[in-house]
Amino acid sequence: MNYRESAPSRPDVSVVIVHYQTPDLLLRCLRALAASEQPPPLETFVVDNGSAHFDAEDVRAALGGVQVFRNEENLGFSRASNQGLRLARGRYLLLLNPDAFVAPETLRLMV
Repeated sequence: MNYRESAPSRPDVSVVIVHYQTPDLLLRCLRALAASEQPPPLETFVVDNGSAHFDAEDVRAALGGVQVFRNEENLGFSRASNQGLRLARGRYLLLLNPDAFVAPETLRLMV
């Protein structure tokens, strides 16, 4: 039995997005992920770094299944990235900034 057969719930790609004060860009980034063509098994984490105006429900509406974590203060990009990466189970890790918008074929081609 190979690993894939013994652990079918393991995603191919774990996406971690660190967010701070750019809700419109974040939602656009998440919608681009949602529009992926033939996406591989995927898990997505958004780590908000203490934004003044952050609505986790808007984030979840933009991309179903996204896991949202909220820091009380801005811990910086590295620490917030590490928070998400520690939870990642994917074979591949993708760190995205909220102003990055993946093309529809990106995830499929990446894997």
